Amino acid sequence: MERFHTFFGSGFKKDIELLRFLYLQKRFVPIEEISQTLGLDRRSVQKSFDSLTKQLTNIQEKETEVLLAKHGSGYKFNGTKTDYKRLTSQLLASNPFFQLLKTLLLQNELNLIQFAATNFFSESTVRKRIYELENALHPLGFSLQKQKGMVRLIGNEARIRYFMVAFFWRTFSGLHWPFKGLSQKKCETIAQDFYRDNQIPFNKIELKMTTYILAVTILRFRKGQSITIDSLEMSPFLTGEDLQLFHQLTDQNTSIFNHLADELSEHFLLPENEQRFCFFWLQSNLDRTFEVSQLETYFSSSATEKPTTAIQKVIAAMTAHYEERSLLQPKKNLILNTILNGVLAIELFGKTTYSLAGYDTVQFLSEHFPELQMQSEKLLEQTSLYHDNPPSRKGLALYVATAWTQVMPPGAFQKRIRIKLETDLPLAVSLTIKELIKLPFQGFYNIDIRENFGQEDYDLCLSTTPLTETYEKGPVLLINAQIPLSDLLAINQALEEITHHNRQRQ
Repeated sequence: MERFHTFFGSGFKKDIELLRFLYLQKRFVPIEEISQTLGLDRRSVQKSFDSLTKQLTNIQEKETEVLLAKHGSGYKFNGTKTDYKRLTSQLLASNPFFQLLKTLLLQNELNLIQFAATNFFSESTVRKRIYELENALHPLGFSLQKQKGMVRLIGNEARIRYFMVAFFWRTFSGLHWPFKGLSQKKCETIAQDFYRDNQIPFNKIELKMTTYILAVTILRFRKGQSITIDSLEMSPFLTGEDLQLFHQLTDQNTSIFNHLADELSEHFLLPENEQRFCFFWLQSNLDRTFEVSQLETYFSSSATEKPTTAIQKVIAAMTAHYEERSLLQPKKNLILNTILNGVLAIELFGKTTYSLAGYDTVQFLSEHFPELQMQSEKLLEQTSLYHDNPPSRKGLALYVATAWTQVMPPGAFQKRIRIKLETDLPLAVSLTIKELIKLPFQGFYNIDIRENFGQEDYDLCLSTTPLTETYEKGPVLLINAQIPLSDLLAINQALEEITHHNRQRQ
């Protein structure tokens, strides 16, 4: 969602970048360092900090200062993640061009002349910003129709709704209700009944996100932006048991659908198409558990039996090189559920690169599971799934890659980092130190840590004695036997540098 920061204005972009930078640093950062990192001159940094401080005065609720300035030391963010999100939301709420985009999403149209007059902009300035907004929307599959001083949002209705939930959730994280004219309590009650009456476990975050889904569905319908019956036709090219499970997700002859449909019809007068769409949307976002009998039938217990359906073949290929203990029942459920949810989401919304919470899933996978997305795309090319629809197949590959992370270590596609560990301590203590180092990092890096390497071929040497520095030719990092936090941070920095170097050489 950061793609819109430029549209909101250069001042906003500078403020939000400074805020995020300070939030991630958790320390006093000299102005010179901020200036160099963000590419801003000293005056711009000071101006942005003053702007952030001014915004804080409107939302400050506790005695602890969130932003600190210290002569000679620089600036520091001293708050919590909640403080960070609230300040970000406050910055957006006070930005007129954020309000322009918000109005366009909720109303589907905007009077440019009226907006310019209300916010004391010239019409030419607003039209220039509209052009920038159109460029930001284009990669998402949307466009703007401009006619007689009005601008309207054009695009696939289902995709617009998905984007709206992601945009508003990413902006407010459930801390604020952005849907004026609609009862938050009523939406929350319907969402809560949907889960409880059908014995579906849920937490507060899932409940809040469901209220956003309901709100967007209701508001878009009220503005005349309806879901067509054609957009609810499903053709995912599934066969056999895959198709049976998919029908289980989309079956409308169930109490779970009938209850939701009755609530939406009674309280918000939504017609059948809107009821079906809302039901499918919620189903595509559920973490469900299949019955044990279904799993035993679906995942063949005989090693000699070959998978017959497309999804079975995909899962078999994903898990071929991993031990059976990695595929206990909960993981089987999760892998199967993730892929089926992906099929349903692709049928409803087409290809998306961000989650319903607005997070860039592709970026997350590329950072923690390099090349996994590409491997998933190659895997799907070998199946019948979306064989004549490459964009949908690529979109489903994102869900396959997400499911694949359940059996694949994060560093599987990374070049292995070889770490030599030297100590002057008893073997038992040395092995304990090895584990203390290995455990925090094995989820982020592909590391091989041991006492000796053939031909001294390694990337980093960790040692508890300064003697090592006198004879080692490679990089050496001295550590304490207790492995305090400062040592872990130093090791992490060294691993980041090695990883960055390895990527540049690829």
